[in-house]
Amino acid sequence: MKTDFPQARAFGATLHFWPEANTDYEKRSQRKVQEKVSRQQEQLTEVKQTAESVRRSRLQQQWEALPEKQQQSLRQTAYERGSETLRSFIDRRKFDDPLVRLACCQELARTQRMS
Repeated sequence: MKTDFPQARAFGATLHFWPEANTDYEKRSQRKVQEKVSRQQEQLTEVKQTAESVRRSRLQQQWEALPEKQQQSLRQTAYERGSETLRSFIDRRKFDDPLVRLACCQELARTQRMS
């Protein structure tokens, strides 16, 4: 008691300090809950990023395994659906550009979902 309430002379005198102690306790509890939620959100984000990275890697491997004719077909579809920047990269035959690869892999994923 003396450590927590040094100004209190007797136990009855501590009544003045209990509301403050309760408020401090609730703040610490809330902070712990917020920190736990934050850690869980960070873990979930990390899991999602890992899953997305694995998915992209798998699609990239599938893309590379496709015959050139099928790659060209998917590239044409990506060209038709894509932005001006993507179109200009494809027009300049920058097929290894990350933007072009991403668009083509996304098109591959879309066609797989439709099948």
